[in-house]
Amino acid sequence: MAMPCCAMPMLDADAVSTQVEAATKQAIDALEPVQEKFTELSAQLTAPISMESVKTSISSLTSEVKALAADPSAMFGAGGCIIGCVFPIEQLGAALKDASAIISEIVPSFTGGSVDRLIAYVNEMIEGLQGVGESIATTLKSLGDVGGLLGKLSGAFSGDKAGKLKMVEDIELFLEGAQLKVTSKKIDSIFGALGRMAKSADLEKVLKSFIALGKWLAEVPAKIKELAVPNMLVSLCIKVPEAITKLLDMLAAFGKMFDAAALTKVFEYAKELGSSASSTGMAITGPLEAVEKTLRSAATALGFSAKM
Repeated sequence: MAMPCCAMPMLDADAVSTQVEAATKQAIDALEPVQEKFTELSAQLTAPISMESVKTSISSLTSEVKALAADPSAMFGAGGCIIGCVFPIEQLGAALKDASAIISEIVPSFTGGSVDRLIAYVNEMIEGLQGVGESIATTLKSLGDVGGLLGKLSGAFSGDKAGKLKMVEDIELFLEGAQLKVTSKKIDSIFGALGRMAKSADLEKVLKSFIALGKWLAEVPAKIKELAVPNMLVSLCIKVPEAITKLLDMLAAFGKMFDAAALTKVFEYAKELGSSASSTGMAITGPLEAVEKTLRSAATALGFSAKM
C-alpha cells in the first residue's frame, strides 16, 4: 500500500547521528588539505584579470626594455661621460639585453590566445576564492562542534512538542552558521575551473611561460636597481636617470596587474589534479551536502512529529 502523501519517512536519532558523523569526518578530511592553499590564493588573487590590459602593458614594457638595451648610454643624456664613471653602464646594458631577450621569448605566449583561455578559467576560480578562507574556517569549526548538536537529538525525538520545535530551531541555527552551502558552492566553483584548466592542451606551455615570467619579474627590477641606483654619497648630487625610474615604475605596475607566482601555483595545481579535479571537488561538496540534507530531513521529521 502506498504511503500517504503527508507521511514522513521514519528517522531516528541514531540514524541521523550515524549519517552526519560519517559525512562530517569525510568533509573535514577533504577540506583541511585545501584550506591553507585556497586561503593563500584568495589573498593573492583578489580581482579578475583583464588580459587586454595585461597585453597592452607587457607590449609597452617590452618596447621600453628593448629601447634601453639597444643604447643604454643614451638614458644619461649629455652627462653620460661623467655619469658613466658612477654608473656601470656596460653591466647595466648587458642586464637590459638579457632582460629584453627573455621577455621577447615570453611575449608570444600572451598573444596567441592560450593564456586568454586559461586566464578566463582563473577568473572563474577567483570568484569562488573570494572569502573562501573564512568560509572554510567557519565550516570546519561548525563541523567540529556538530557532536554537541547530535547529542541533543535522542532526547528531542522522544521528547514533547516544545523540545522537538526547539531542536528544529537549533538545527536551523547550526546550518545557518555552518555555511555548508556557501562553502560547497565556492569549492564547486574553484574545482570546476581547475578541471577546465587541467583539460586544456595549452596548460603545460602556459605554465612554463608563467614560471619564466615570475622569475623575470622577481629578478629584473632588483638587478636594475643594483646597477642603476647610485650609492648614498653619489645620490646627493646625481639622480637616477629618468628612463630607469620610468622602467622600474612600469615593472612595478605590471607586477601588480596579476601575481605571476600565484598564477603559477594555480596552473601547477591544475596540472597536479589532472582528470581527478572533479572527483577531488566532489569529495568535499558531497559530504557537505550530505550533512545539510540529513540535518534538514531530521528537522522536517521533528517538525512533522510535533504537529501530530
